[in-house]
Order: sequence, then C-alpha cells, then structure tokens
Amino acid sequence: MANSGIRHTVSSTPVSRSQYESEEHHTIVSGGSFPASPVERQLFYRTDLHRLYIYNGTTWIDCSYGSSDVDNAISTHSSLATGVHGTGSNYVAQAPSSGHLVRNFTKGWTSGYYLKGTGINQDPSEIQGNLSCKVYRSTAQSIPYATLTAVAFDAESWDYANMHDNAVNNSRITAPATGVYFASAAIVFDANATGTRLIMFKKSGAEQDSFEIPALTGGAYTRLFLASVYSLAQSDYLEAHVYQTSGGNLNIIVGRFAVTRLLI
Repeated sequence: MANSGIRHTVSSTPVSRSQYESEEHHTIVSGGSFPASPVERQLFYRTDLHRLYIYNGTTWIDCSYGSSDVDNAISTHSSLATGVHGTGSNYVAQAPSSGHLVRNFTKGWTSGYYLKGTGINQDPSEIQGNLSCKVYRSTAQSIPYATLTAVAFDAESWDYANMHDNAVNNSRITAPATGVYFASAAIVFDANATGTRLIMFKKSGAEQDSFEIPALTGGAYTRLFLASVYSLAQSDYLEAHVYQTSGGNLNIIVGRFAVTRLLI
C-alpha cells in the first residue's frame, strides 16, 4: 500500500491474511504537515487542521467541508461583481456586459406581481399577476335607433391592473400585457316590443363576435349576454357595442363588462 496514504497498524511480523484484509488493522497516514513527494490519489489526514486530504497530482484537495466552509463560499460568491450571483445583498443576477441577456434585477418584487421582459438589454418591469377588470354602468344609457353604439362604463367592480378608466375612453378595457383573455358582457334593454337587439365585441375598433335576438314582448326587458376568448397584444382593447331597431332611442338599464387574462 505504498504511497496510498493507508498503512497497517499491526506491528508483528509476518502479517496474517486476516490481519491484512481486516479494516481494524489499517489507518490513514496522518500528521501535522503534508508528506514530501506525494503521488496522485494519496490520502493524508492533517491532525492540526482535523481535515482529510487527497493529492490530485498537483495539489492537496480538502475532502472535508463543514458548515463554516459553506458560509465562507457563499460570502465569497456574493462579493463577486459579475456572473449569476449576488452583488452585495441587493442583487440576484448581473450580466458582465450590456450585450448579455442576463440583466440586473433587485432581489424580490411586489407581492402578487410578475416580472415582465421589456426588450433586449432592458431591465424587466413588474406587472400585476391578476390581470382582471369588471366594469358597469351606474345609470341608464340612451342608445340611438339603428346605430351601433359603444357602451360607456362609468363605474368599476374591480380593476387590478389599471385596465379601465371611468372617465377617459370608458368604453374600453385595455390589455396591460400580451395574452389570451376571456371577455363577457351582459346588457339589459328597457321594455319595448319592436325590432331586434344586438350585442357585439370590438377589438381595437374591429368587429368581433356578436349576438342578436328579437325584442321581447309583453312589457319584458330584453336581456343580452355575450362571451368569448381573444388573443390580445399589449395595449389592445375590447369594447361592448349594442344596436337596436325599436324605431327611436332606447335605454339600456343594466350594463356589465368583464375581461380577465387566462393563464395558459
């Protein structure tokens, strides 16, 4: 076992086969300094450092890492200035140059938000995770005869991502991020038995799905409901439009509109 770093502990000679093969009669060579002229794969235990080493042909490699070693490695790693790691305590990644795809971003972000890419060599921004909005009319809206008209929604049940404004372009619910969105709308026309009633979605001004029925008779309100799914780019908007052929102006007395991004 020469130059292996393992020696026999049996002092008598000759050594029997059982003594030669027994683990109890072998030990790792040890001492307070490394032996001269080591060879590759040679083991040595440093009694002064309480550590086991192996020689790799060039240097002695420490085989015994403890918790303090892990702490020291983390501390050294976090002090580096480039690469995927920390810079101080505020960063979890940093690119070594502006041409790399990895960018600086601070550790952690606002609860309930996602990080959104903003382009090559641009830092990400936060975006609300729950992209959903539901709006309604707080008063009746008069709809002109035979004129496709956008419903103006002046109140909100919720708006988690600034998708709607109650005063400016208040017929619109705007997508804050590209994705697939579910849209639904419910409209109730005042009682009138003449003509038809229609509801239609428009996407950034372009006509989409629609639904049309005859007006209900017997003094009943005519209720319309429409739902569909749309692929929207960021800043695309959806609107609910209505149309009626009662012969004159006719109020809608209920109007509700909701848009929610689907996480698919």
